[in-house]
Amino acid sequence: MTSTAGSATDPRVLITRKVLRELSAETLKYPNIETACGLVGMVLANGTIVIAGVIPPSTRDIVRRQATVKFGGEGLSAAVLWMEANFANIHKNDSVANFSFIWKKHSHHGLGYNHFSQTDVNSIVEAVEKYKMEFAIGILALIPENRSTVHTRGQMKGTVSVESDVTVRFRFYYFDRNMLQAGIREPKLVTPQVVDEKVVPVMPPLAWQWVDEDGFNRQLRQLEEYGARATPIYRDVNGDPIQEIQFVITKPNWKGTLLVTTNWDYPKTPPLIQVISDVDPTRPGKELHEVKLDADGKPIWTSESDFIDVVFELEKLEEL
Repeated sequence: MTSTAGSATDPRVLITRKVLRELSAETLKYPNIETACGLVGMVLANGTIVIAGVIPPSTRDIVRRQATVKFGGEGLSAAVLWMEANFANIHKNDSVANFSFIWKKHSHHGLGYNHFSQTDVNSIVEAVEKYKMEFAIGILALIPENRSTVHTRGQMKGTVSVESDVTVRFRFYYFDRNMLQAGIREPKLVTPQVVDEKVVPVMPPLAWQWVDEDGFNRQLRQLEEYGARATPIYRDVNGDPIQEIQFVITKPNWKGTLLVTTNWDYPKTPPLIQVISDVDPTRPGKELHEVKLDADGKPIWTSESDFIDVVFELEKLEEL
């Protein structure tokens, strides 16, 4: 599949209302300082580009300052790989679209102007030239003090807002490989069509690791402070299209290994808790059994529990 990138006419770009709302919320969390996030989506069979997902910034990846923001790194890369793998799982029996990393949205209202800076221009060109993307769409978020000045460059073209809410407006800049090969080093404004997410192919949900980064890191930190080691891996455990995150937890003095498997929407969906224990210390072999979440009438896990709480309860029951 190829986009209409580089043609004489502008590429056809769609963006879902859900994404616009998420972009607006991320921008308004930091109204006095710059912020950024990742964009993912797909290219349809007819070349239409769909912006259909947002990857929130990881604290490992982003540096927010007045009039400048730096964003990108391992957290963004891991989230993109997660989305790509699960998009393929969802659509393995059809060929309606190819997953695509779209590029980034950022804000720089602290600069006092409403268009891409030269740094922004260099960044989107670099996405194609250095990182070998076929195309990139960069979104600039604006919180205008004087709403009449929003369109001073490019008139109305390339600018949309969330329905009737003009608190935040977005400008869409497009660059692709054909433009680069033609010697063009300036992105162009494109105006996307806003659509309901139900009319485009399904995007996978972002797993709780990126939605609740603080909570995810807390689980690992508490286990480490207790002397345990937790290794998160992504795998299909229950047969659903969306992979689970399985934590393999070990501790030197335990008689077994603890597996905590979480759904993408954890803690809304309870985890699967299992213990791998030795069948007989004198013989090789392992035994895997599931632990009931309410052993002996007492809950092993509740929606308020951390993994360390599960560990303490299992140790009391001599499961570990």
